[in-house]
Amino acid sequence: MNAPLPLPKPVTPELASDIEKASAYVSGEVSGLRVAPDGRSVTWTTAPGADPVRVAELVGRFVRDMVAHHRPIPRRVVGELKPAPGRGLHSGIEAGLRARGWVRDLGPGQVSLSGPALAVMRAVDEGAAIAGSPARDVATAARCPAFRAHLQRQVDAVNGKLARVQTVKRFAILPHELSIAGGELTPTMKLKRRVIVAKYAAEIESLYAEA
Repeated sequence: MNAPLPLPKPVTPELASDIEKASAYVSGEVSGLRVAPDGRSVTWTTAPGADPVRVAELVGRFVRDMVAHHRPIPRRVVGELKPAPGRGLHSGIEAGLRARGWVRDLGPGQVSLSGPALAVMRAVDEGAAIAGSPARDVATAARCPAFRAHLQRQVDAVNGKLARVQTVKRFAILPHELSIAGGELTPTMKLKRRVIVAKYAAEIESLYAEA
């Protein structure tokens, strides 16, 4: 490992990550380039037989260019979640979405929502308010008669526009979202039908038992 090389100025964690990733293209004689935790210097390993002075010059030129040409990507709000009147956002839902990696902190007062996070938070929070349900998370909503009645009214409204053979006769509410971590979705968010049929066989069977 070479002695630390000072950077032109302290860098942000975002730029430090970019420097480390891009360092793979500096030279085959450079490996393991890392930015110090304080963002003020870099270290790397010079390949055996390489000229350490020349390699240091390559690394120096590389990091100077990275720092000089870095332009932070402005963040923009693509969706805003507001609590329903008289109700706060449910911490239970947020905790579940964070556990699935769908909510990440970007800085003070800023979060990134990915996957179906925004839709899930809106659906449960706003749906529970409309239904008059006390549900505070997905699992509670799944067991709540008021929330189920609210969904049934929406299903009935859609059924009224369909031929009888096309209508939804019965439905079950799972106490959690289908997810990649749970094995029900592919990395591209497609349903794994065989897995779902096997995993929720009891719920599926209950729909036919009610017939």
